[in-house]
Amino acid sequence: ALNGEQDQVLLQHRRASGEVRQVEVRYGPFPSRGRTLLYLVIQDITDKVRAEDELRRSQEQLRGAMAASRSGWFEWDIVHDKLTFSPELEALYGLEAGTFGGTLKDWEVLIIPEDLPAAKATIEEGFHIGVAEAEWRFLNPKDGQVHWMWGQSRVEFDSEGRPSRMIGVEFDVTSRKKAALALEESKTDFTTLANFVPQLIWMSDQPGKAMFVNRRWTEYTGMTLEQSSGYAWVNSIHPEERDAAWKVWNEASRTGAPLQTEYRLLGANGNYRSFLVRAVPMLDDAGNVLKWFGTCTDIEELRRADQKLRASEAQLQLQFNKMPIACVLMNRGFQILSWNPAAERIFGFTAEEAVGRYIYDCIVAPEVWASLDPLIVRLLKGDETAHGSNENIRKDGRRITCEWTNTPLKTPAGEVLGILAMAQDVTDRIRAEQLVHESEE
Repeated sequence: ALNGEQDQVLLQHRRASGEVRQVEVRYGPFPSRGRTLLYLVIQDITDKVRAEDELRRSQEQLRGAMAASRSGWFEWDIVHDKLTFSPELEALYGLEAGTFGGTLKDWEVLIIPEDLPAAKATIEEGFHIGVAEAEWRFLNPKDGQVHWMWGQSRVEFDSEGRPSRMIGVEFDVTSRKKAALALEESKTDFTTLANFVPQLIWMSDQPGKAMFVNRRWTEYTGMTLEQSSGYAWVNSIHPEERDAAWKVWNEASRTGAPLQTEYRLLGANGNYRSFLVRAVPMLDDAGNVLKWFGTCTDIEELRRADQKLRASEAQLQLQFNKMPIACVLMNRGFQILSWNPAAERIFGFTAEEAVGRYIYDCIVAPEVWASLDPLIVRLLKGDETAHGSNENIRKDGRRITCEWTNTPLKTPAGEVLGILAMAQDVTDRIRAEQLVHESEE
């Protein structure tokens, strides 16, 4: 200062109260009446420093938030066509800091040409309504990948109502768009697969309101998704089976357990067919049901075949019970599975007493067990001529002689599943033959 120069310095000043304040001291020479004096200007700048610090922290927080959210701001002086990008926005576009040209044209060349007309139309709309919002794609020069940007802005107008300035924020939403596209592709794949399979495929929310039905459902029932929405799909269930179907559904909905049931569904031709219905829930992390995925498999032909089989089995069982000779059905281990009335009469054991026992322990005399082993081996090999005659024991202990006709029961591949043995008590016949033989001698 004594050399004629002005300067300033920042100091800290402690007040009598102990509070520390920031002060700025400006000083320099001051000529007066042929002399050089020194002047000092002391200014308390504590509030200004604090405000600047707060502004700096806010800006740092804003930059951090923008970096974390992959966003940046812009300001466009519409009158002079001066477009300013924040450093964060330049980075999102793959530009080096400070290299953005600064005009609307410079922004337009960044955008994929196919998306530019819609983006420009949004700007024009903003000139009329004061706000603009749009999405567009751009090619990032750093990674060579196409990215998605979403922008929102506000337009300011001059005193004559002409647009003068636009300020806004842009977000890189590439990850979200990729996820949405992947989800859409997944939905398309699911729909394609669901329409390909022969089953009726459906999806509902937790209470049971229809959210999706496949093409096969519509072809069979004649009901589109709109016609099946809500609980309208219930109308396709046979009236006699709706209450039972709802009971099963409500229980599954309450417990979140997989569902399986059967009921008849009305077809577009006015006829009902039987379906096997299965459904599994989609659960959230807490185990709550979000939605249900289900299938309806047409089992009408199976049901008809089952009815025919049951009728055939009933007829066979009737014939089996009316046979005048003992009929014994056994598995491969010679455990008795069925025992007809003639067997009850011949051997004295009721069906309840015989079924479940092994025939060796029931009616075969112990001393003939070993002699029957070769016959058993032949039967298990599928020999249909393995017949014989042996002594058996009745429930009352009386011994009788029976002739046995044995038939191995085989699969189409030749595997032996069991044995059907038919026995006739020939004790009296053998005794009569012995008496005749003795009289001839």
